[in-house]
Amino acid sequence: MNIVLTGAGSGLGSLLLTQILENPDVETVWCGVHRRSPSINDKRVRTFSFDLGSPKLDGIEGSIDRVVHVAGLTHTNDESEYHRINTQGTEMLAQEALSRGIRDFVYVSSRCAVADAGAYGVSKLKAEEALAALDWHSLVLLRPAEVYGLKSSEGIDRLIAVAERFRIVPLLFGHRGIRFSPLHEEDFLEACSYWIGSGASGNQAVELCGPEDLDGFTVATRIARKIGAIPVPIWLPALQAAAAVLRCVGISLVASDQFSRLLSAKTSIKSTAFPNGWVPKRRFFS
Repeated sequence: MNIVLTGAGSGLGSLLLTQILENPDVETVWCGVHRRSPSINDKRVRTFSFDLGSPKLDGIEGSIDRVVHVAGLTHTNDESEYHRINTQGTEMLAQEALSRGIRDFVYVSSRCAVADAGAYGVSKLKAEEALAALDWHSLVLLRPAEVYGLKSSEGIDRLIAVAERFRIVPLLFGHRGIRFSPLHEEDFLEACSYWIGSGASGNQAVELCGPEDLDGFTVATRIARKIGAIPVPIWLPALQAAAAVLRCVGISLVASDQFSRLLSAKTSIKSTAFPNGWVPKRRFFS
């Protein structure tokens, strides 16, 4: 099996590349490189220049069985960029793949791919719709919840990093929409590995959530107990007001759509029932 992987230089993409290479059926992984090359030393890994703003598969040799599309824009204050990169870029990549005879496509979307999740969520939703309208042998839309354990600077990993560095952890409250379904990186990788290798025909929308649906209090107190930090209550309306004031003077506390993304309804609060009986096993810090 020969695979094209976008976003392989990111933390998530690098881990996914490692997981893909564990499959003995994988002969070559062509990694699209934008800013960072994958750090994995494996003779099966090849690279080509890739920009999701104008995606091309130039430089790839031989036949390709599947595209695994991880690259995307997650945070920006220019909301039009979400549409240009996440929606239009994904659709152009899909058309490029089909023009080369590639008819299996795996897209790492988000459970925030809903209309009221701000510009990011809308861009993911529109990308899903664009992909679903095309003629694939196999299309898998993976919708992960909050993946943690990556040591990244986003989401729950960011809360964990703050707790480890400053021994405090923000405890968000003040809105019933503050809900998390933390998904451990190993569960995420196991699920991705299954769907990347399955080759199941038709269109599949796969929800990837952790085994629990948690509020902000539970997430913060579990992090605090695990790391030895102090929960610091933050009333969300006050945080939203402070962010708005700072934005007026040119200071960006968070991306402009972050609150919409946090508080919106999600595509699901539990994982899809897998044909092989797989379920996420790792409860969040308990």
